[in-house]
Amino acid sequence: MNKKIIVFIFVMQILCLSSLSLKPRKKSDYTKSSKINRIFVDLEKEYKLANYFMNQNQKKVYSKLKGEEREYYVRSFWKSLDPNPLSEENEFLAHIEQRIEYANKNFSGARAGWESDKGRIYVKYGEPFEVYEGNTGKFDDLDNLDQQFFQNRDYELWKYHMEDGQDEIFLFFETQTFGEMRLIYSATSSEVGFARWQKYLSEDNLRKIIGGLYE
Repeated sequence: MNKKIIVFIFVMQILCLSSLSLKPRKKSDYTKSSKINRIFVDLEKEYKLANYFMNQNQKKVYSKLKGEEREYYVRSFWKSLDPNPLSEENEFLAHIEQRIEYANKNFSGARAGWESDKGRIYVKYGEPFEVYEGNTGKFDDLDNLDQQFFQNRDYELWKYHMEDGQDEIFLFFETQTFGEMRLIYSATSSEVGFARWQKYLSEDNLRKIIGGLYE
């Protein structure tokens, strides 16, 4: 065989191999390896996120598992929430990932936004249909130590239409000056508020919140 032909074939083989190695992977390849069944690499973070959506029985089952059993359980849990199991992507998780990105961008402070109280509620329920922002201003009863301490603090009230047809509110309060807002009140059984949450607000603030948005 002519040497020039042999060299030509050899060069073409190298070029073909190079083009294969440099060919970018499809987006679906990345999805299958990292996003199809979970969001975080760290299992503790993944469970903390899944915990937002688990009921008490599911949490109890997880607590009794160990090692790889826990990882398998979380993956199975996410799969059970996938609205279209036949598709390549878990649409539920993709939607939650978008909420996490928003929470991290808007609610981050001493901890990641999705782990904050406001971030948790946003990740679980999405964007509220109504938000009321207020400030406690100056309290009338300055002999009350609580009212002295919580003057001029910001608060936010988020209102949601729940799937059961009921409306729900979540009241966040700046418990520390320039600090992360904490959830101090919600009637939702899965959330824990502050036992004496009314002490953070004046009578006028309470009338605005309970007498206005909650009715």
